[in-house]
Amino acid sequence: MERQKALAADERTSKESPVMSSEEFERKGDFYVRQGNLPMAFLQYDKALRLDRNQPDIHYKMGRLFLEKGMAEEAQKEFLEVLKINPQHAQALEGMGWVSFKRGDLEKAEKNLQRAIALEDTLWQAHHLLGVIHDRQQNYEEAIHEYKKAISIKPDQAMLFNNLGICFLLKGDYNDALGSFLEALKLEASNDRVQII
Repeated sequence: MERQKALAADERTSKESPVMSSEEFERKGDFYVRQGNLPMAFLQYDKALRLDRNQPDIHYKMGRLFLEKGMAEEAQKEFLEVLKINPQHAQALEGMGWVSFKRGDLEKAEKNLQRAIALEDTLWQAHHLLGVIHDRQQNYEEAIHEYKKAISIKPDQAMLFNNLGICFLLKGDYNDALGSFLEALKLEASNDRVQII
């Protein structure tokens, strides 16, 4: 339904506008992402790829949109397209890590995330997801290390402090857990997911 509405709206505007380049469609897609209009963003990226399929960044953006919509299969196809063009694309490897995680394949997720981080150590979401994986494996020291790394890159994310706090709690480090929860609350006091015991 969302796609059909977006398509109808896009047809109306495309009748009014001249022929656009692939880059212009990509910029238009980026605009719609910032507006939270994912169906329209998807349409713009699709149009950009119809003009030129050899664009890893647009395939990556499509993959992220699919992931956000919970469509892991479609996301994987886009990330694989990116990796065909550029096997060293760190964000696409991170995306593959998310796909594997959503499928429950923690080992494969960890491998992809480690490869992504080896290429680009500043991917805070990759560090965060590695922390979650280690947490699930009850490897708390590694989880704490990854959460702290993610926080050092993106210190404004309450979720990171919350997850670090839960990890400390499970490990039995109650003072550290409390400190992490308080940091999370400072950043986002209204978030119900931030837990304080």
